[in-house]
Amino acid sequence: MPPLFPTQTTLQEIFATQSPFYQRSVRPQSPELSRNSQKDLFPAWSAIDDVKSKAGQLSDEAQREIHKASAAAQAKAGHIELYSPKY
Repeated sequence: MPPLFPTQTTLQEIFATQSPFYQRSVRPQSPELSRNSQKDLFPAWSAIDDVKSKAGQLSDEAQREIHKASAAAQAKAGHIELYSPKY
């Protein structure tokens, strides 16, 4: 028959994190070390970075085309003053 009450170690494990004096024993890692180790573990990230850079290039190219088309439309319509009757 299992015990009715939890053991001392179980109570200590559960309630130790609630104490203001509790200190974790985990050492913080430097961000570069963890990032490099993650890239080694997950090579798909480099593929994602490639896709992101290609998407950025396509976005820049699309913006240039939009500005070019906008400039052509403005040249065709002419300059319209803000509060003019033509506006």
